[in-house]
Amino acid sequence: MNSRGGNIRWLFSPRLPYHPSEASPYKAGELSLWVVPLSCIGFPFISSMLYIFGLNFMIAFFRFLLKESLAIKKPIVYLFHSYEFTSDVQLNGSELKNHNNSFLHNFYINDIKRRYELNLSLIRYMLSFDSVYAMNSSQYINFLERSSD
Repeated sequence: MNSRGGNIRWLFSPRLPYHPSEASPYKAGELSLWVVPLSCIGFPFISSMLYIFGLNFMIAFFRFLLKESLAIKKPIVYLFHSYEFTSDVQLNGSELKNHNNSFLHNFYINDIKRRYELNLSLIRYMLSFDSVYAMNSSQYINFLERSSD
């Protein structure tokens, strides 16, 4: 399976959770694995967008996704990586530059603490809605499987 970003095929994959095809992770099929797609409308709901466009933009984006979610029972999936809140690290004597490995990273807020605070603010905002429940992927899949019985 391919979870690497930058592949345009994800834009055309199902928007609701699905079982992937054996031939492509971007098409529905018969595998028992679940794919819970990242939320997106034109662009993904990810921390990169928060660091580039700011908290107010992401709050507005979330509100749009929430309306869609309530209308079609689609989960809202937000993605961030824990390494975004760390300094460069040493591994086997080699320095890993965690925050400079793509073009978009050039536009990130450099202050690690600020990135962390922005994510907490966005997550707190999302959780302030009675209709929003935080779940990890296993909890959500269990919910889906119970709902389909």
